[in-house]
Amino acid sequence: MTQTLLQHTSTLRDIRLSVLGFHREERLSPPADMEAIRRKIEHEAYRRGVATATEACEERVRVLREEIELKHREEVGVYLEQLSQKMSSQLAERMEILEKALLQLTVEAVAKIVGSLPITVDVIESSLRETLGAALGTPVLRVMLNPEDLKMLENASYSEIRSQCAARGIQMAPDSGVDRGGCLVETQSGFVDGLRSSRIASFSSALEGA
Repeated sequence: MTQTLLQHTSTLRDIRLSVLGFHREERLSPPADMEAIRRKIEHEAYRRGVATATEACEERVRVLREEIELKHREEVGVYLEQLSQKMSSQLAERMEILEKALLQLTVEAVAKIVGSLPITVDVIESSLRETLGAALGTPVLRVMLNPEDLKMLENASYSEIRSQCAARGIQMAPDSGVDRGGCLVETQSGFVDGLRSSRIASFSSALEGA
């Protein structure tokens, strides 16, 4: 009897130890599905970290690109403004040079045209009449003409201006310094310039002041 009880007691102890050992093993070793969950969580955290870093990097690149483009536009704007000012200045300088060249050509053309006009008694009288008119109101002492022009007036069968000068007591004298077709009128106040060269110079000054 006693032996039988001992055997039962031993069997129960073995069963109890077996059950306790199973639970201890169960507590020490995590189930397989928990390890998978942990790995999944780590993977998800890594993925979110990479996505966040990528988004931040892309935003920084976008900001830098905008800053570079803005600076580039500003630099291009400044360059274009400087270029425009430089071109305007160069254009103004070239226009001024061109205007001076055209003025010079115009004066030379007028001088050639005037110089090529034939000298006649009518031309000489017209010059004298205009110059004497500029001296109106001032006593005239004498009129100086180119020697060839004076000779033409003296040889003319009739010269109205010569008759007027004689009637007013105005002496007509030759002067080789007077260009053909022009004259100098001496008055009590000074000289009235009727030279052709002086008229061309006045025409040039008028063009420059226009």
